[in-house]
Amino acid sequence: MNCRGHETRQRIVRDFEVQPKVHIKLLANQQKHSDAGATIEDEYYVFIAESKIDGKKEVIQCCMGAARDFLELINHKGLPLFNPLVGDSHVNNRQEYDNTGSGNL
Repeated sequence: MNCRGHETRQRIVRDFEVQPKVHIKLLANQQKHSDAGATIEDEYYVFIAESKIDGKKEVIQCCMGAARDFLELINHKGLPLFNPLVGDSHVNNRQEYDNTGSGNL
């Protein structure tokens, strides 16, 4: 879901229930696309956005600038950083999504 710009994120929060699901540290030389338009090279957030109208769920993957804005807009203090090289068995067993972006949202 496109989340580029503060006004876009305000509209998303108005129209969707937005919840952070995970805060991830990328491995060295790994990159991901941010739904805010940038290339993620360090750490990022995954949010689930559920439509207030029809309940449809969408995934938002964004860089830290957009993530901090979402967290402020939804009054959330943020999630701990998951570093795959350190690992936390409780975080690794989460079932919200898999590496293809599908799963039990």
